[in-house]
Amino acid sequence: MTQNWNAGRKVAHKAPVLSDNSDSGTTSSPPSSEGETSSASSIAENERPPAKKRKGDFGNDSLDAFLEKISTKTTESDSKVVELLSTGQGALVGSLEHAREQVTTLSGLLEEAHKKVADLTDQLGEAQARLAQEKMAWAEEKIAWSNEKFELRLRINDLERQAK
Repeated sequence: MTQNWNAGRKVAHKAPVLSDNSDSGTTSSPPSSEGETSSASSIAENERPPAKKRKGDFGNDSLDAFLEKISTKTTESDSKVVELLSTGQGALVGSLEHAREQVTTLSGLLEEAHKKVADLTDQLGEAQARLAQEKMAWAEEKIAWSNEKFELRLRINDLERQAK
């Protein structure tokens, strides 16, 4: 008796077992003599019923049809990808053109803002110069008024001395 480990369990066999693809899942009986082992095996393989088709199993006869179906689907997918890429590329080009227009508009607005800042800077400089002139004129007036006041004080003092 030989022992094999199968799926984690110990399984004992008395003789070699030939398998077939029948639904019962049983094995065929062992050959009667050692010389018949190889011929019985080949006979069993030749006499097997065709295997049932499983999901996704197309068999050899429909392999060409299956490959054609795959080719068609691949071509359709490629067409869709090309269409999506061209649509996406068109949308991207449109977005880039819109962005370029916005940049141009913003550049124009920035130039206008720089011009306005320069004008305002010039106006501020002129206003500061006028203010400085007005301050000087006011200071000169104040000085002249202070001088007049001082002279008037001196006259008043002289008149008061004469009157005494």
